[in-house]
Amino acid sequence: MKTRLNLGAYLDHHHMTAYRLVQQLKGRVAQNTVYNLARTPQQRIDLDTVGDVLSGLSELTGKTVGLVDLLEELPEPQPLEETKHTLEGTGTSELRSTLEQLEKDTPPNELDVWLGAFEQAHL
Repeated sequence: MKTRLNLGAYLDHHHMTAYRLVQQLKGRVAQNTVYNLARTPQQRIDLDTVGDVLSGLSELTGKTVGLVDLLEELPEPQPLEETKHTLEGTGTSELRSTLEQLEKDTPPNELDVWLGAFEQAHL
């Protein structure tokens, strides 16, 4: 099972913005670092930075925020053999939906490239 740090989900759940956290952490963590952590879930993290982020969140919420509060578990990917039969005979919209579920970390524009190749192969 994969685990990643998802600051953005924590901020959304607690109705906070990355900007507010940036202001709280001024001088401790670079604003670009905070925005990147909030925008993109991370699998590799700098523990000093995360410690500062946790301190800032604790200060903002008035509650102790621990590392576990920012972690999310990702479902195990399905082996290709199990999904192959579900892709055969599907249209582009069904394929996009399946790809979005299987490739949660893939940017939408990359999915568009894959779908274009699929459509070309099936013309």
